[in-house]
Amino acid sequence: MAITYMKRGASGIYEFRRMLPRSLAGQAVPAYARPALAELTNPKTGRFKLELTVSLKTTETAAAKREHAKEQARVAVLIETALSMLAAGPPPDKAHEPPDMERLQEEMVAAILQSRRRGPAAGR
Repeated sequence: MAITYMKRGASGIYEFRRMLPRSLAGQAVPAYARPALAELTNPKTGRFKLELTVSLKTTETAAAKREHAKEQARVAVLIETALSMLAAGPPPDKAHEPPDMERLQEEMVAAILQSRRRGPAAGR
């Protein structure tokens, strides 16, 4: 079960807080996932944060409750994204994939036809 709560800080502004799941908290964030998971990553250590804290930017209880619900949904999606990215592993390396022979053949034929349209004088 996810633990989320609102807390009124010393400034009187409410904040949303959520503990990250044990499967993520404190674990190293792979380099391929860092851009997408920057909000969950501690920039100094390169590891997942233990807890995510977001200001709700209000001192009013009713407005804080509404914003809390929005943040809860947004952060749940962010955590699910992190879990699925880690489960899927790094994306395939495009540099080691074999070339698309059909596309290369089409490009070569198009280049030959283009040079024929210009005629023999265009090559000189």
